[in-house]
Amino acid sequence: MGPEMSKTSLASGDSQSLRPTAPKHRGMRGEDVTKVSTFIPVGFPTAPGLQYLLFLLFLLTYLFVLVENLVIILTVWSSASLHRPMYYFLSSMSFLEIWYVSDITPKMLEGFLLQRKRISFVGCMTQLYFFSSLVCTECVLLASMAYNRYVAICHPLRYHVLVTPGLCLQLVGFSFVSGFTISIIKVYFISSVTFCGSNALNHFFCDISPILKLACTDFSTAELVDFILAFIILVFPLLATVLSYGHITLAVLRIPSATGLLESLLHLAPLTSPWLPSSTQPCFSLKAGGALATCTPVHPHLFIHGPSSTSLHPRLFTHGPSSMPLHPRLFIHASSATALAWPTAPKHRGMRGENVTKVSTFILVGFPTAPGLQYPLFLLFLLTYLFVLVENLAIILTVWSSTSLHRPMYYFLSSMSFLEIWYVSDITPKMLEGFLLQRKRISFVGCMTQLYFFSSLVCTECVLLASMAYDRYVAICHPLRYHVLVTPWLCLQLVGFSFVSGFTISIIKVYFISSVTFCGSNALNHFFCDISPILKLACTDFSTAELVDFILAFIILVFPLLATVLSYGHITLAVLRIPSATSRWKAFSTCASHLTVVAIFYMAMIFTYVRPQAIDSRSSSKLISAVYTVVTPIINPLIYCLRNKEFKDELQKALGLGQTSY
Repeated sequence: MGPEMSKTSLASGDSQSLRPTAPKHRGMRGEDVTKVSTFIPVGFPTAPGLQYLLFLLFLLTYLFVLVENLVIILTVWSSASLHRPMYYFLSSMSFLEIWYVSDITPKMLEGFLLQRKRISFVGCMTQLYFFSSLVCTECVLLASMAYNRYVAICHPLRYHVLVTPGLCLQLVGFSFVSGFTISIIKVYFISSVTFCGSNALNHFFCDISPILKLACTDFSTAELVDFILAFIILVFPLLATVLSYGHITLAVLRIPSATGLLESLLHLAPLTSPWLPSSTQPCFSLKAGGALATCTPVHPHLFIHGPSSTSLHPRLFTHGPSSMPLHPRLFIHASSATALAWPTAPKHRGMRGENVTKVSTFILVGFPTAPGLQYPLFLLFLLTYLFVLVENLAIILTVWSSTSLHRPMYYFLSSMSFLEIWYVSDITPKMLEGFLLQRKRISFVGCMTQLYFFSSLVCTECVLLASMAYDRYVAICHPLRYHVLVTPWLCLQLVGFSFVSGFTISIIKVYFISSVTFCGSNALNHFFCDISPILKLACTDFSTAELVDFILAFIILVFPLLATVLSYGHITLAVLRIPSATSRWKAFSTCASHLTVVAIFYMAMIFTYVRPQAIDSRSSSKLISAVYTVVTPIINPLIYCLRNKEFKDELQKALGLGQTSY
């Protein structure tokens, strides 16, 4: 095949030219397959005439990134007045940005200009390694810069003692070492996978998700390793940054002068913006509770994670209140959740324009069990349901009937028990009907109603757990002011806000989901109506519903989680300052129950809605969903109450059993 033919086949998106001759391997189904030795990055879906225009645009962007970052580095290192920690970090960030954009852009420019879109397997893995390493490095480096700002604002008199040039060197070195070490492990497992068949890489550079889509052998281990390492390198630096800014915010708000307040905020603003593209890219590559669930980085329609965001960062850092004029980066990974197509009422237009019949009922598939197990499962879940009702009603009645328990902690506890009763009653009765009578149909309205209450109660629990964390924070960190700060009226406001915010957010989510047309198969592969299995039955575009769900879920999950983390960060510091080991244990034991419940709740959420596709089986989803919809309402009251002697005494009084003896 001549050069002209190669160019033509590539320009038309033909990918059949990609079957290199190499050793044969066994595919996932046991057949002989030919291993891929080169990839072809598809690039941007543009007309051939636009290729040269894009080449010019990205070339200018690339040169601009190089010049502005080199100017920053040279200015910092040539000026003695800028030999300070903040500018050391800034020059390190600029060095990283130059390396970052040079890893991707030259190959992309070659594709635009010469239509040479092939990249060898080794070259692809090398590009992936440096890209991943630099992203991981930036996460840790941004956390180091946040710590630098924390010390500068919260401990200004000790700044030069705490943040020395030696420490700056150690932090920058640790950022690069950790980023590059983690990426060695990730790329090792990814490169161990066999790639065969089509080698058309649906991206403009080698990224993890589009590479793994070409695998023809099992890649669950590589995906799981990537997920765990990405979670570690994102979450821990992000938590360090959040803790730093939590302390900074408290310190800034105590500044009496409005001018001083504004000046402090201006010093912080440039450091928060780079986290947006850095943190959202790994988030979009995870499975997010139905929203953006398949997450395939297709052609980046937006540019926020590459040359352009690199050109953006210098201006963020240098056009602020500091004395330097310039910071960089832009290619954003656009993640697209691919829509699926597919049941008996009015006809609508499907995603391909054909007439489709709208679904009016769903069939809940439930658990994949033998028919003989349906009645034992009915009995098991019935007893579980009754136990949840009894124990949570006992908590509510005990709290409200005993005046000694009319305190904030028990108000929150009774509110949580009320939520648990409502929570389990939304799902279990319909599930029991399916086990006993084999009635697995649920109307569209019934399904949306069940989804609305389930979503509302989950969102409410997020905010309520954060409110309980704040209660524990005040009790331990400000014990003398506890009754002044945490009043019955504040408890009522916090509980009310939890329910109002949860139910309001879910109205918006369910409105957009119910606006989608469902047709074709109406078999809902779950035991209740949850977002992800519902949207899999959609036959019209549901990207708006998914995006709204993702944004609202992110808000209602992350902000309460951050509030909880901040509260326990302060609690941990306060407990560690207590001199007596006995007193330390006693103080921490008052939080242990709540901390355990928070851990169970968020672990269940993460394993259900945020995990790699390789471990995303429907059976595991149902099992984990059963844990947090049925099992946790049993466990939570036991965790809170069995370790609480005061509550056990009052419960026994209410039951007429006398007081426990110890």
